[in-house]
Amino acid sequence: MRRARRGRARLEQHWCRGRLGVDGHSAASSDALRDRSLSVGASHRDLKRVADQELSGPGPPADLQWPPESGDSGAPTSRTIARWVKWVVGAGVVLVVVALLGTFIRVPYDTFAPGGTLDLETRVSVKDAKTYPGRGALLLLFVRERTHVNLWSLLQAKLDSDIDIVKQENVTGGTSQRFADLQAVCDMTQSQNSARVAALRALGYKVPVVPGLDVVGLPRTYSYKTAAGVVKSIALPAYNVLRPCDEIVAADGHRLTQSDDLSKIVKSHKPGTSVVLRIARDGTEHNVEVPVVAVPGDRLVGVSLARRYRPPVQIGLDTSDISGPSAGLAMTLAIIDQLSPGDLTGGKSVAVTGTIDPNGNVGEIGALEQKAVAARAAGAKVFIVPACANDSGRAACLKDITAAKKRVGGDVLVAPVSTLAQALQVLRESGGAPVHTSSSA
Repeated sequence: MRRARRGRARLEQHWCRGRLGVDGHSAASSDALRDRSLSVGASHRDLKRVADQELSGPGPPADLQWPPESGDSGAPTSRTIARWVKWVVGAGVVLVVVALLGTFIRVPYDTFAPGGTLDLETRVSVKDAKTYPGRGALLLLFVRERTHVNLWSLLQAKLDSDIDIVKQENVTGGTSQRFADLQAVCDMTQSQNSARVAALRALGYKVPVVPGLDVVGLPRTYSYKTAAGVVKSIALPAYNVLRPCDEIVAADGHRLTQSDDLSKIVKSHKPGTSVVLRIARDGTEHNVEVPVVAVPGDRLVGVSLARRYRPPVQIGLDTSDISGPSAGLAMTLAIIDQLSPGDLTGGKSVAVTGTIDPNGNVGEIGALEQKAVAARAAGAKVFIVPACANDSGRAACLKDITAAKKRVGGDVLVAPVSTLAQALQVLRESGGAPVHTSSSA
């Protein structure tokens, strides 16, 4: 009996040292337990009840717990299930609304992302001349443009350093998106025409000029600064009458052959009168009247023109649905490679971007960083880009070239050029075959 009493005493002493909480740590001192009026002979059921009451930590209300607490029958109550259904349905509705808003709300921004490349070696077709297919690749670079993007596309662009965000008015110049699309398609058409002429001239061909002038630009306004420093704008009427790539055959009955022929006729008109233009559009000819407006020191209708040519060799260029003027230099080099013996690229992959005019002058382009990403992804070893002109945009241009060099990495030669002859020299120094040209740098 004494031994048993000692055992009961040891049991009481053990409980007075403290008890374990739900997380395994001491939850109360021995004094706290003494205040509970627990006798040494308390039943195991009573001890468990007190422990459950005192040791349970804070938690969510029973009707917000999951799995839902059971009733006496062990199943969730209908009230608990109804509350959870409301929460799930409400959250789903909010997500759907947010998704729809992000999809359908448009913002006045365009995005430019890295696109891809087209190997022009297989996209040049020539008739009436011998061709010499190359072993390397001349890569046309393009970017993916999204116009008037939604909120999700804008968010993606902000999170991706490879994507540029540009205000839509800076892309369209204040024109409609339809007009901007027409202009971009026309830019590619004119770029192809200039590439044919520049390439053939570089190879020694004579390319005759034909009557008519192509519409290559239709500025919407003429802006000037007054003596007081105030900038004023005058609306130009040709924007509302002509379309990009219209051919002007005649003006006031006079055939046009030189780029300044139309200017001479316009200046002979008084402001407010109209000049009658004979234009060819979509295979048909008809007359249109364009008013003449006065600007400081001049009279204008507001149109930029280019001469028309008849190449002695039929050259086809397949650029898929790519638009814009920046493929001009790449197409010119691809034509030269097809029409001259040897391998212009030296068997390498060469990425090229830049505009071209019929005289072989290379012009600047946009989205150079995105094109550098595409060049790197295509495995280009040489990247020919336009050199920066000495104008107000030179600093920004130099910054773009520096960024492009970082994008392609140190294993790629980035070569800025100003002329077609310089581009041919870069290829020659990179291991390509020489080309005898009639132009100089």
